[in-house]
Amino acid sequence: MRPLPCTMSGTAVRKLSAHVVVYLLIALCLYPDDDYEEVAEKLTSMPASMPGARWEAPTRGAITQARQRLGFETVREVFRSQKDRLREAGR
Repeated sequence: MRPLPCTMSGTAVRKLSAHVVVYLLIALCLYPDDDYEEVAEKLTSMPASMPGARWEAPTRGAITQARQRLGFETVREVFRSQKDRLREAGR
């Protein structure tokens, strides 16, 4: 998978990096009846259950901010590229 063409600038280290946000968006599509925090909890339950872990699922606000940082164009490109790969695999 090629690097995401993010709209972010700088090199800040974040809990919700670009690739984590993309995974979260995909998971939100898989669990349409769950809210942001429930889906994030499903994705992070393994890291949180490890001995000595101090991981907490991100809040709704953190997820919203991360989606905005990522940008619409990036998300659209990710979903388009996956759609194209699935189409090619079906041939």
